[in-house]
Amino acid sequence: MFMIYTRQVLLNIFSHVQLSAIESLHIWHYIHCNINPSHFMVQSNNAAPTIYLIDFSLAWQFHDPATYLHTPYTMKHSIIGTLMFTSINSQQGHTQSHRDDLESLAYTIIFLVCGHLPWTTVFTGRDHWYKAVLKKSSTHVASIL
Repeated sequence: MFMIYTRQVLLNIFSHVQLSAIESLHIWHYIHCNINPSHFMVQSNNAAPTIYLIDFSLAWQFHDPATYLHTPYTMKHSIIGTLMFTSINSQQGHTQSHRDDLESLAYTIIFLVCGHLPWTTVFTGRDHWYKAVLKKSSTHVASIL
């Protein structure tokens, strides 16, 4: 039997399940560092689709499981992850934490709703990462939706 879902129902299901997948990773003291639409797989062979978070090649431990002390904060990291979806802090070279995964998830959800992100046209030229940070920093969510 085919189940037909509205875009809003699918978005609610996917958003909740995506957040749960990321939360599970964070409970195990890891951050993904590359949350974007291509790193979610959907299995839809039954009434309730199952969503999987994949590609942990950039994942790393953001705090010590024994002491719960966070990785020391630094400001000299290279940008990791998919530039269009990476957090502003990450683009500025800051140490990533679970908040950066959540920011990337927000960009992913906005992309799934709108079909684009406002700063995607900025990614050209030699200083594309700098332009992207400026555009992301100055974009308000209300203007996207």
